[in-house]
Amino acid sequence: MSNIQITDQDWEPLILRRKQQKTKQDKQNAERNGNTEIKTKNTNKGENDLMRKLDQDMDNLKVETVNKSISKTIMEARSALKMKQKDLANKINVQPQVIQQYENGKATPDIKLLQKLERVLKCKLTGKGFTK
Repeated sequence: MSNIQITDQDWEPLILRRKQQKTKQDKQNAERNGNTEIKTKNTNKGENDLMRKLDQDMDNLKVETVNKSISKTIMEARSALKMKQKDLANKINVQPQVIQQYENGKATPDIKLLQKLERVLKCKLTGKGFTK
């Protein structure tokens, strides 16, 4: 081993301190004296316009519901078979609230469910004459 001496070593301790937080009073005084730094936000105007347009489109969006003729046909066919909504729901494996929504015209149309209803009620619920 060779004897190497390090002569350029700095042995003074290094003290790290956090920047002192200004109090509310100091901030107010600086604002009054005009010693504040003005920061502007980097706004992406193009993106903001796109988001605003998208929000407006979503507000105007109307969800398609079951046609009144379908609702009326379901009620009439169920009544003709002397079934309750609960009985019909059990036959097609859905909850009674689903049948109630279809009869009130508040449900979104599902072709598979309408086909199940056609089989059980023995009536036509899809095709011409049932579109809005």
